[in-house]
Amino acid sequence: MDLCMIRKALLCHLILISFPLAAYAEEAHSCSANVGYGPLNIRGQSPFQMLHLSLTPSAPSTLHREKWEAQILTTWVNRWNISEGRYFIDNETLRMATRVKYGLTEYLQVGIEVPVLWRGGGIMDGGIDWWHKTFGLDRAGRNEFPKNRFRVEFDHKDGSKFVLDEDDAGVGLQDTVLSSQITLTCGGASRPAAALGFSVSLPTGGDEKLFGSGGSDLNVALILAKRVGNFYLYLNGGYTRFDTNEIGGVELKKDQWTLFTGLEYRIWKKTSLILQNLINSAVAKDFFEFSEYTDEISWGIKSEFSPGWMIEFAAIENIINFKNSPDFGVHAGVSYRF
Repeated sequence: MDLCMIRKALLCHLILISFPLAAYAEEAHSCSANVGYGPLNIRGQSPFQMLHLSLTPSAPSTLHREKWEAQILTTWVNRWNISEGRYFIDNETLRMATRVKYGLTEYLQVGIEVPVLWRGGGIMDGGIDWWHKTFGLDRAGRNEFPKNRFRVEFDHKDGSKFVLDEDDAGVGLQDTVLSSQITLTCGGASRPAAALGFSVSLPTGGDEKLFGSGGSDLNVALILAKRVGNFYLYLNGGYTRFDTNEIGGVELKKDQWTLFTGLEYRIWKKTSLILQNLINSAVAKDFFEFSEYTDEISWGIKSEFSPGWMIEFAAIENIINFKNSPDFGVHAGVSYRF
């Protein structure tokens, strides 16, 4: 091998390190230049958002034509939302969603998601209360109630109550979601990749015990991604139209808006660190703090540990509005393309 060929080989190696292939793909997709591993797959974890169709952060697809992607995503959160004489929410939930996506073309994919929800008292209360006490944070009355119990109460203005207790803990099927995404452009050196996402929920979950919404919601989202050096920037804007008017006797708004921002840093060739923020507009029409927007931040990691395989881990915290969203949560997922 002469000196010229050695130089070319080194140059190709440096290009592959500086411009890695798309996530767990055998070969680069047209959108690989602007799309990395993508955001963490974490939807809004507010008690009401958990029951309705809600935007899950995403990026323009790098799934090839006639290829499949299978995912198992789990999100475990602790909720302590209390306002005396208004509502009392003390529980933990573990949501496991099985997703399958298929590339009809290089720029059009369809998918289905079947989620299952476990809810109960959990095990996090003691650790969270210790953390708040140790670092002088507001304990919000946690120490005044039994730990690790399941209780949901909504106090209505007419004096009636909606109550779920230990007898209502357990596992239930949630609403199934059908989705599609079409890539508008893969962008370029100065333009972001852009896509439109569409999804609809089917009322397979039971709304009387708060496992589902009882209706078919619709969502449309504008999805953007742009690479800047070893960083990938993500921006989603979503609109959801609800089919039902109330849950647990709480009157709901008909519309919800979502703004998502994300930052991915490719720390190694096959591993990224991700920081993201998800803001959802209010769900309830006139129900105290649940008539305000929610703001949830997540940070974590995605890694391609084997050809075709991707894992993700993350932590979730609520910020700004503490009474209408989860106190703390953890997330894990695995994806496989074939």
